[in-house]
Amino acid sequence: MVLILLGIFTNTLEGFQGGILMSITHSFVSPALFCCVGFIYDRYENRSIINFRGLARYMPLMTILIFLLFLVEIGFPLTANFIGELLILKGMFDVIHYFILIMCVPYVLLVAMIFKTFNTMFFGPVNYEITKFSDLTLKETCALLVLMLPLISIFIFPQLVLDLGGYMFYSYSLFS
Repeated sequence: MVLILLGIFTNTLEGFQGGILMSITHSFVSPALFCCVGFIYDRYENRSIINFRGLARYMPLMTILIFLLFLVEIGFPLTANFIGELLILKGMFDVIHYFILIMCVPYVLLVAMIFKTFNTMFFGPVNYEITKFSDLTLKETCALLVLMLPLISIFIFPQLVLDLGGYMFYSYSLFS
């Protein structure tokens, strides 16, 4: 969210387009991750990460989908957020050159925290309560795919969103 605001406030076309692109992709990634948390809570009635070791063995589809959502969330290359982050970083570099170095530290810490959380929940010694439940149902899988299909289409056709961001930027620039 900070990158989105930074991109918009750089007052450059690239930063604004990246901020719009990331805000749209964020509006699909976050609900999908919250759905995953809800699916896990429905099964185990517990939200403590430490209690969910070894989920990958009994929930392989959930593991794959959450991993893909985490990759989109951190802006991994070949995801929709990657394009937005590159545009935001280009916009920030045009305004303040050294600011990218300042942003690297919290970003690396965020990526480390996400992968540590993923590793803790899905791998390691299996908690005995996990063996009671199954993987995602068809209804849950369809709900996640409905949220993931726009992310795939935004990655394939980012120009649609970038044109919208450019139109908004020039409309805003005319009035200020």
